[in-house]
Amino acid sequence: MVWFSKSKSSNEIVELIEMPDGLWAKCPSCNETIYKKELELNLFTCFKCNHHFKISVNEYIGLIIDENTFKEFNINLKAVDAINFIDSKPYIERIKEAKNKSEFENSIICGTGDIFSHKVVFGIINSSFLEGSLGSLETEKIYRSVRFSIENRIPFVLLYSSSENRIQESAISLMQIAKLTSIFNELKNEGIICVSILTEPTVGETAFALAVQGDIIIAEPGSTLGLSSKSNLEQKSKKRISDKFPKSDYYFNSGQIDLIVDRKKLKSTISNIIDWYNK
Repeated sequence: MVWFSKSKSSNEIVELIEMPDGLWAKCPSCNETIYKKELELNLFTCFKCNHHFKISVNEYIGLIIDENTFKEFNINLKAVDAINFIDSKPYIERIKEAKNKSEFENSIICGTGDIFSHKVVFGIINSSFLEGSLGSLETEKIYRSVRFSIENRIPFVLLYSSSENRIQESAISLMQIAKLTSIFNELKNEGIICVSILTEPTVGETAFALAVQGDIIIAEPGSTLGLSSKSNLEQKSKKRISDKFPKSDYYFNSGQIDLIVDRKKLKSTISNIIDWYNK
């Protein structure tokens, strides 16, 4: 009697098909593995837990602004090193490296465009350039954009994705808050709506102070918000900060933001707000 036998199929060699890299993405929230094409079709939000992945400046412009209507302005402004700052390398050299790495000139893009045929001034902070930090150049571009909005009496929409202030500019960066607060107050006095959109992350004194100037403050689900980042707080306090760092739902429940809006509904929500405000 034969007690053990080896099946013929066990000797067959199974050919493994190599899959190209970069076809799949893993959700950092629920660990779901997602086919990247499907993730893109779902506007880079997780099918399972609705985690909102970070997306690029151009992807946000395509998502919010009507096709072929965005026209950038103030593109010739250049950053300067007013205090000749040097840490491990000169500030100007750091700016050049950021330009080469991100293929952008600075950390904010401003221009005009349409949102369901509503003409708006639209600005977006670019987190790929020095982590979206705001220096005097960036705040000057915001100032000129708000001024354009006032002169042409069209809504102003600014999307935030910023880590910290531009430490290489020291107090010069922080001093811009007073200038921008003044122009935002002028915008309100003229009865022109300002919409702030907070994405992952919106932290830092300058960015957060500007974001709360909006008449309507919208945040994407799960966005990290605050006056300082978790890593920066740990450096300053020399203590480990809880992983449960305040997200957008905390600020919504405490009344500091008006709406938490899914990325798929962001454009239509802004359009509805403008319609409501114009009535």
